[in-house]
Amino acid sequence: MQIDKNFHSKRNCVRLIQDNEHIYVEKKFFNLMDYRTECEWYMMLRTRGFYIPKLLNSNTDTLTLQMEYIQGITLLEHLEILEAMNDQEGAILWMSRLFENFKRLNQQVGCYYSDVNLRNFLVFGDRLYLLDFEAIRSGKELPIAKTLAFYLLYRPMKTSFKQKVVKMCLCNNMQGHIEPKVWEWVEHIEQRRL
Repeated sequence: MQIDKNFHSKRNCVRLIQDNEHIYVEKKFFNLMDYRTECEWYMMLRTRGFYIPKLLNSNTDTLTLQMEYIQGITLLEHLEILEAMNDQEGAILWMSRLFENFKRLNQQVGCYYSDVNLRNFLVFGDRLYLLDFEAIRSGKELPIAKTLAFYLLYRPMKTSFKQKVVKMCLCNNMQGHIEPKVWEWVEHIEQRRL
């Protein structure tokens, strides 16, 4: 077994493993509740047509999941590339795909992402994969304003590109009424980071 990469995670140990000819992602949880939550939502989402990595193995004793490795990039990385190319339409398209997933989660499953870190979503081809199911909670919240606020605050923060993308996302999703909420979230997040 060879560890090829450690992925960024504040809550778990997530790494890319190469074992003989198999490559997979291993996710070790430090908390039993997070492990159980991830497993429960995984089982629910896999039958609902969402793009998620295949679960290869789970071990309750070690609180470990082994999942299919998808050779994509995080939504955050993809949005950074689109910003470097000044492709606002592309950024709006991908944010809209994310929001469509949020709406489907609400309508089909009755849940939402409480952690809208854009590293929790993976772009592969034209597909958007959902990751980190321990961040999913029951309820009908649509975290669009919160997501847009986090997007604005990734470095470099509040660029004119990001502000235009946010404004267009609000217009395209008929969510103009939540613009004040976006700025409330921005203020809240900035205060929390002090």
